[in-house]
Amino acid sequence: MQKAFGYPEAAVQRRLRAMRRRCPEWEVSAAPGALGRVPAKVDAKDRHVAAASLTLRQYVEEEPDQSECDVYLVTDNVRHFAKGDMGKLGVKVVKAGTFLDTVYLAHPAETERAVQTAVSDLKDPPYTRAELLAALNGHGAHQLVEGLSARWKVAPTKRVAANVRGGKA
Repeated sequence: MQKAFGYPEAAVQRRLRAMRRRCPEWEVSAAPGALGRVPAKVDAKDRHVAAASLTLRQYVEEEPDQSECDVYLVTDNVRHFAKGDMGKLGVKVVKAGTFLDTVYLAHPAETERAVQTAVSDLKDPPYTRAELLAALNGHGAHQLVEGLSARWKVAPTKRVAANVRGGKA
């Protein structure tokens, strides 16, 4: 974050602490040899992320009850991750919308609750159901949006400029 976006060290540490509090299991240290298994076509700046996903694949395969679980690398930068080569190694590289659709189709009630929680939690700026559905649709979660629109009887709508910080929609 410091190198790529110029964030000060204190801001980076605050973000990392917040991520660890919210989801302590998010951090993955690459297993020995994982970096060496990363396909050559993966962009050099993204190899550590690919190695972490291969480490998760290894962990899953080592667990007797989990060996059939899927491992996803979720990114809007799919082209840098050698999707086909990573798939051969057991890691599905997908965009966020595709992942959200997959989760929704597998667990519709739980996904609906999570999206409703997001509507409730988003305060700065706040989002209505319709606005969040529009944002999710923009990220490619078309099946999720279609399903929740029908359940909630709400059509996705664009944000009103006054609701957005800085006046940008």
